[in-house]
Amino acid sequence: MLGACRTVEQPSSARPVVAMTSLGKSCLGYMVTLKPELERRGYEVAVFHCTGMGGRAMESLAARGRFVAVLDLCLQEVGNETHGSIVTSGADRLEAAGRRGIPQIVAPGGLDMIDMQSWRPVPAVYAERPHHAHNRLIASVLMNAEERRAAACAVTGKLAKATGPVAFVLPTGGIEAWDRPGEPLNDPAGLAAFCSEMRSTMPPSVRFEEIDAHINDAAFGDAVLRIFDDWVAAGHIPPGA
Repeated sequence: MLGACRTVEQPSSARPVVAMTSLGKSCLGYMVTLKPELERRGYEVAVFHCTGMGGRAMESLAARGRFVAVLDLCLQEVGNETHGSIVTSGADRLEAAGRRGIPQIVAPGGLDMIDMQSWRPVPAVYAERPHHAHNRLIASVLMNAEERRAAACAVTGKLAKATGPVAFVLPTGGIEAWDRPGEPLNDPAGLAAFCSEMRSTMPPSVRFEEIDAHINDAAFGDAVLRIFDDWVAAGHIPPGA
């Protein structure tokens, strides 16, 4: 605690703040390139780790208008809330920025997993599911196709209520590190069902971009930055300092 207090860096009031949601780079690696690129453009970047508390903190600050843009690229907490996991940020996750009219670039990072405590036995209902134990605290099971469709509908329903600009980037090659071929959560049919539901339920008010890439590929970060730069040029996001 003392070490954290001594090394904390105060945010620069001179630079506009952009929020970014993610998980550790072993699962979602886009922040490794996106954060320095946004800083190079003159923004302060606040990264929120989406294991419950992180999403709550981001939503609270967005509700108070602390961000000029939100890059909500990890929605695992929305899926957890939809399917009853305790690793949740509450029923209003993915709503504060929309209510405030803050520009949002959204992606479905981690929206194929249901989290649980790794120190407890896997619940019987999930006993036959693909499983990944991330650490001594959190483990994940893979959503089936029906659960993925429900999670997709939860997301698009929230985006439909947004009052500001919204873009959604759908990487059809995968949405977290462990769903690649050869990894324990690889399920091409489930991913295809999820992508189909996203396409069919996405509100027309959302700028929808599909990319033939994995979320951890460079092409995904390039797509996010292209939208961000478009919105700066259009005046939706103020320029960096």
